[in-house]
Amino acid sequence: MTGWRVLCGGLVFVAVATTAASGLAVLGGKFSPHGTWIAFAVGLIAAWVTARTASAPRQRITLADAILFVVFTLAAARAFLWVIYPDGGNLEVLSPHNLGDMALHLNLIHRFANGGNFWPENPFLAGAIFPYHPGMDIWNALLRIAGVPVYEGLRWTGLLGAAAAAAALALELVALADVDVGLNNVARDLGRHVRVDVLGHADVLADEARLERVEGEQVFALRITVGH
Repeated sequence: MTGWRVLCGGLVFVAVATTAASGLAVLGGKFSPHGTWIAFAVGLIAAWVTARTASAPRQRITLADAILFVVFTLAAARAFLWVIYPDGGNLEVLSPHNLGDMALHLNLIHRFANGGNFWPENPFLAGAIFPYHPGMDIWNALLRIAGVPVYEGLRWTGLLGAAAAAAALALELVALADVDVGLNNVARDLGRHVRVDVLGHADVLADEARLERVEGEQVFALRITVGH
């Protein structure tokens, strides 16, 4: 499945390029155009290997699944296409919860892209260690160094992340279906029939079978007494 391979390759490209650029920045003290392009080259190699070896899930998508993904796509497009946008002479954000975060992210992106020291100083407390995880800020700084406008980089990075989340959701649905099939096969081999739906409810169809939820855990324990 070409789309699945492209998605897996894209995620690996972002992760490997960001990690490689960070390593080069640690050695050089800052991000540089040369280091950025080297990191992109390493990321492309890793993405190519991943795309060649990735295997797509073979679960049929139902109508309910399709409706779910359409709604998810619309929500993601609404959230990230307007994650930050100009309005006259002002910059606006869609979510008020991003007002404080966006200023920090833009500060780090521009600092990295403009050759600021790496690891960065704490922007809030002078002389204090900056305990933060700026992976996506580093990625967007690399895009900025490569010539991609900051706001466009933020939008498309968000959309790629949303696509990855949708793919993970699809895999989770496949995994739940596989668990259901596996439990039914085991129960059939023991001469019993157990059905577990995706909400975690259980329906045991056997006189001497018991299906109990382990307290405090999201798992089920199956106790079956085999007939004499």
